[in-house]
Amino acid sequence: MAQAAWQLDLGRLPSANVSSAGVPPAVERASCPRRGGRDARRTAAETAALLEGLYLKGENAISHTNRNFVIAYVFLVVLPVLGLVGVLKSGRGLSAPFSVDGAWKIESSRPSASPCGNFLSSISNAPLSISQSGKALVVTLSGTKTTAGTLDGKILKAQFTAADKSGATECGNGSLTLTATLDPLAEPRTLSGTFSIEGCAACAPMEFHAERQPKSPGGTR
Repeated sequence: MAQAAWQLDLGRLPSANVSSAGVPPAVERASCPRRGGRDARRTAAETAALLEGLYLKGENAISHTNRNFVIAYVFLVVLPVLGLVGVLKSGRGLSAPFSVDGAWKIESSRPSASPCGNFLSSISNAPLSISQSGKALVVTLSGTKTTAGTLDGKILKAQFTAADKSGATECGNGSLTLTATLDPLAEPRTLSGTFSIEGCAACAPMEFHAERQPKSPGGTR
């Protein structure tokens, strides 16, 4: 009877689910996707592409940093150095002007008889003082006549406008011009030149020789 009951239970099952031997078929396993074959190759390619992108991005960042460094180096180092070299090259031919600053003692012969003779005689041994700033000079004659002057190399020039306020000169406009040449090798230094009255052809220039006086104790050289 047990065998008959078992057969009856089997008869209730669908025929598709029971084998001819009366044994239920094995249950199939659920299929799971596997990372192999094409899927594996595609995943590897995507990973490689991602890594390459990160690498190129890093290279671009490094290249950008290097470019900024080069630009900063050019502006902060190269250009200032080139400017300094240019200044040094252009300054090779420059030289400081000779020093004529100080008090000078004038010596001259008595001028020849002329309409300006008396005036020139009054300054033939007058004290001469020069203040210097580079090539620019301030020249003072006789302690009262002051004018601007220039020193171009060894040539000193100054003009005293209306130097003869007493009317001693009988021609010209009374302006006195000083022109002298410096001897920088002499010790003490000397000036050799002339005083002349502007606009008076009848007055011959008066030649003079001047010697720079020693600095007073405590003065600057």
